[in-house]
Amino acid sequence: MSLEVSRLAKARIRREVVQLAGMGATIHEIHQIVGVSTAKVRRILTVEIQHLGQLRIQDAARLREIEIARYEDLIAASWDAAVAEEHVHSFDKLGQPNTVKGPSVPHAQLVLSVMAQMSKALGTNAPEKREITATTTTTVQGSIDLAAVPTPMLVQAQERLRARILELAAEPVTIEAKVASDDE
Repeated sequence: MSLEVSRLAKARIRREVVQLAGMGATIHEIHQIVGVSTAKVRRILTVEIQHLGQLRIQDAARLREIEIARYEDLIAASWDAAVAEEHVHSFDKLGQPNTVKGPSVPHAQLVLSVMAQMSKALGTNAPEKREITATTTTTVQGSIDLAAVPTPMLVQAQERLRARILELAAEPVTIEAKVASDDE
């Protein structure tokens, strides 16, 4: 009998602590009102918070199960039309079906869309790859000793510069550049 009373008393204390905390009472205020130590109040609240977290995890898992079942139902309902060799496209004035060779594109799109959503819900989708490009502009001031640069590199640079100037100019531009060779 005393074991039952003790259980009921603990349940009452736990309920009061949670209610007071829910109303915004501090641990010290709960300690004074309920008559248990602040350490006990902290333990009760910690256990209740962990319990709520477990309930949320269970609820989320159950919700995911329901969503997956719905996705499977949608796929099952559309699958035959999505992979059929022919499908009903429309009906004539007499109510006779007009069939078209090949699968139903809207059904195939629906199946693929639902499969993508299902993959996300299950966490089996591949991460999205995104290409990021950036353009930077750098201004360099100084001088270059052209005698130290190999001749083929200078010729290539001269050709690139000429092509770029021709792109930018409205009329052709002639560029003369003297390139030092090893013979000189």
